[in-house]
Amino acid sequence: MMHQPLGEDGRYRTVRRIDAGGMGEIWEADDTLLGRRVAIKVLAEELADDPVALRRFRREARATAKLDHPNIIRVFDFVEGELPFLVLELLEGQTLADRLRRDGALPPAEAARIAAAVADGLDVAHRAGIIHRDIKPSNIMLTATGGVKVMDFGIAAAWEAHSTT
Repeated sequence: MMHQPLGEDGRYRTVRRIDAGGMGEIWEADDTLLGRRVAIKVLAEELADDPVALRRFRREARATAKLDHPNIIRVFDFVEGELPFLVLELLEGQTLADRLRRDGALPPAEAARIAAAVADGLDVAHRAGIIHRDIKPSNIMLTATGGVKVMDFGIAAAWEAHSTT
């Protein structure tokens, strides 16, 4: 998929794979229309073929895109097709899981700051009727500028739908 154009008009061009898992792959990509780097989350083929999982993924993507909070990853676009994908803001930094693996336990003040930021983001989501369902250190990004972002809204619900059928 390296440098492969995505979307009907080829607007998004993959640059490098960031991560992969059972639910799909995340790629760094160029948005050729707006001239910016983004993250592309491509739904796994086995989920893309499941109409229930796809419907939930679409619904969650639509709802999450409405969330506007500094502690929630921003959704820029949702593209349907053979392999549906989300276009997200590209975050530079490390996950909380990576930080804990590297440095061990966090100092209490840092742990409280991160927990408060996550709680603020989840509060906004909950008020909008969106439940994350998969909060864990690997779904929390610590940005290079000191920010905290909750990631992976919607994918958990799509995966849950697939795994229970």
